[in-house]
Order: sequence, then C-alpha cells, then structure tokens
Amino acid sequence: MEIKYDAWAFFADYNKHIKFVIYAWLTIRDFIWEQGLLTDAEYKKVNNLIALHDDSKMSKEEYNAYATWFFPTEDVDRENFKGEFKKAVAHHKQANLHHFESLRNYKGPWWRCYIIEMICDYIAMGWKLGHFIFEYYDEHKEEMGLPKEYQEYLDKVLGLLKQPRLHMIAEPISKDYIKYLELTYL
Repeated sequence: MEIKYDAWAFFADYNKHIKFVIYAWLTIRDFIWEQGLLTDAEYKKVNNLIALHDDSKMSKEEYNAYATWFFPTEDVDRENFKGEFKKAVAHHKQANLHHFESLRNYKGPWWRCYIIEMICDYIAMGWKLGHFIFEYYDEHKEEMGLPKEYQEYLDKVLGLLKQPRLHMIAEPISKDYIKYLELTYL
C-alpha cells in the first residue's frame, strides 16, 4: 500500500525551517565577521551553504520518508516505516556536513563554514521547537565527537554569541523580529 502524505504541509515546514536558517545567519553574520571568525572566502562559502541548506530533503532518498513520517494523511505504522525513515535520516546527515555525525570525519578546508552553518541550524531549530541553541549544545556536546580543533572553534563561537546584542538567538523568535529581518534584508 502506498503511504500518502501532505506535500503542502511538508513544503511549508521545510520552507519555514530554511527561512529560519537564513534569519539566523542574517542575525549573526555581521558579528561573526567583526570577530574575524571567518576569512573572506569562508564567509562567501557560508552564504552559499545557507542558500542551499538541507536541499537533500528534496532528494529521492529523503523526500518521501520525511514527508510520510512528519505529514502523513493516513495512519502510518511507524514500527514498519521506521527503517525507511532511519535510512533517510542517515542519508541526510551524510549529505550535509553541518551535522556533527558527518563533520567529525570531514578533513577538508571548509570545516569552519560547516560549523557556522550548524550553529545557524541550531538557532533555527531552537526558534521552531523551543530548545534553544545553548541548552541544546550543552545537552549534546559530549556525543559530537568533533576533532579538538573543531570543538575549540565551536566553543569559541558559541561563547562569543552569548553577547547581549544577540539575545534573540536564545529565545523565541517574535513576529516583530521576523518583520524587522524581512524589511531589513529581504
């Protein structure tokens, strides 16, 4: 039997997350630059990563599983479907280096860019789900298993992001702040 899902709800949720990732980057990017945390080339790379964030969710390996798991239009036997969903999640984490499960094995030159994208993803998920970046990081830091240099950079960036002027990254996003971002940047 074919499992059905609400494609519009999936796209709306996906688009909201992407918008929040963009908002997160817009919120922290000037500060990141002022602190000298990225080179010019890395800054441009992060812009590209943010623009393409989580695009693998539209792939054949992920789309149906994510849409079915989160937006079914009929009852889904989650036990029987769990394997398909786990395969999609594994593909997603492998295809997206901003996930620590993949980043820990990455040895390329752009690792700082993926850490910044990871931070934007955590900010966006915090706005969506209410588990804000610093709490989430404290709960998951030990399981990340990042190389020492990566971990030190992540700790440094997160420490700097605790500035009062960036308070909005660790609290619910308000409609006024969304309006400000849209009027200012979009």
